[in-house]
Amino acid sequence: MPLKGECLFSLDADDRLRSGWINRGIGILDSDPQVGVNYGDAQCFGRRTGPFDADRLLYWNFILASALCRRSGWEQNSGYDGRSHEMRKYLFIMAQEGRPWGGSEPLWSSAAEKLVRQGNEVRVSVRDWGKPVPQIENLRLAGCQIFYRDEYRLPSFVTRQIRRIFPPREYSLEHVRKIGRGVDLMVISQGANFDGLRWMERARSAGLKYVAIAQSAVVYWWPVDQDAERLAESYENASATYFVSQANLDLSRFQFGSPLRNAKVVRNPFNVRYDARPPWPADSADRLTLACVGRLDVISKAQDVLLQVLGLPHWRERKVRLSLVGTGPNQRGLRRMVERLGMTNVEFVGQHSDIEEIWAKHHALVLP
Repeated sequence: MPLKGECLFSLDADDRLRSGWINRGIGILDSDPQVGVNYGDAQCFGRRTGPFDADRLLYWNFILASALCRRSGWEQNSGYDGRSHEMRKYLFIMAQEGRPWGGSEPLWSSAAEKLVRQGNEVRVSVRDWGKPVPQIENLRLAGCQIFYRDEYRLPSFVTRQIRRIFPPREYSLEHVRKIGRGVDLMVISQGANFDGLRWMERARSAGLKYVAIAQSAVVYWWPVDQDAERLAESYENASATYFVSQANLDLSRFQFGSPLRNAKVVRNPFNVRYDARPPWPADSADRLTLACVGRLDVISKAQDVLLQVLGLPHWRERKVRLSLVGTGPNQRGLRRMVERLGMTNVEFVGQHSDIEEIWAKHHALVLP
C-alpha cells in the first residue's frame, strides 16, 4: 500500500503508547527539518526503565520499532531491511571466582547484553555465591540465560556416599558439554591471564570454538614450566585472545614463551560520559586533591606504596589531600597504616557509583 502521509509511525502489537506522544513527536519533526527520526526510550514491563542515554548509541543501535520518521527518509532508505537475522548462540564463562563481581566483568557483560539485545541467544556461566548478584540479575532481565556453577557447594551425606562408589566426571568438562551444546562461540573472561586455563582446555575437549579475555598480567606470578606450556597451547588454539593493555600482552608472551599471534589489545569500558566536563574543584587555590580509585587490595593496587610516599617529610609539607575511593579486603589494614603514619590528609570514601562527581571534587587521579 503506498504511503500518503508525511510521517510514518509503526506500533508493535505488544507495545503501548503514552498519551500525547504522537502530537509531541510530530511537533519535533515540524520544528526542525534536520530531524529525520524521533523516538524515545522504552519502559519494559517488569524488566528495565531508564532515560535516554546517548552513549549507548556508540555501542549498539537501540532505536525502537515504535519510532516516528519522515516518509522521505523511509523511502530514501527503502524501509525496513527484510533480510532475516541469523541468531547465533554464545556462551560466556566468568572464570574470575575471587569475588561475585569485579573490574574484569564490565567488558564481557556489556558484550553479552549487546548480543542478546540484538536477538542472539546468550548463555552465561558464573559461580554460585549463594545469593543474587545484582549485575548478573540485570543480565538475566536483559534476556541472558544464567547457569550457576555449584562445584564448591558441599554435597549432602547421601550424595557423598554415592560418589564414593560411582566417582563423578570432571565437573568443568561436564558443565561445558551441558550448557555449551550448539553454541557458536565460547567467551572466557579472566581476571588474570591464567584463571581461565581449565575452561580453555575444556572447550577444546568439547570441540567448541572459543576466545579468551585476559584482564591483567603481573610480574610477581610466573607459571611453572608445565603450566606455561599448557597456557601457551590453550591461547594458541583459541580463535582469538584479547588483552586490555599492550603491557599485559607483552608480559604474557614472556611468561608463556609464546608469540601469541592471535592476540589483540582491546579497551575496557569506562563509567563516564564521552562529553563529560566536570567543573574544576572550587578549593583548587588552597590545596591539591587527589583520588585513588580502585579496590582496596594492596597486592593489585599498591595503595600501601602511595601512603608511604605521601608520608615522607617533603610530601607532608605540601597541601595535598588523598581520597581512597573503593572497598576491599585490605580496607582495615590501610586504615591502621594511615593511623600509624599519623596522616590526617587521607580520607576513605568507600564505594562510589557516580564517577563524574568524584572528578568534580578532585584535581587528578593518582595510581601507584
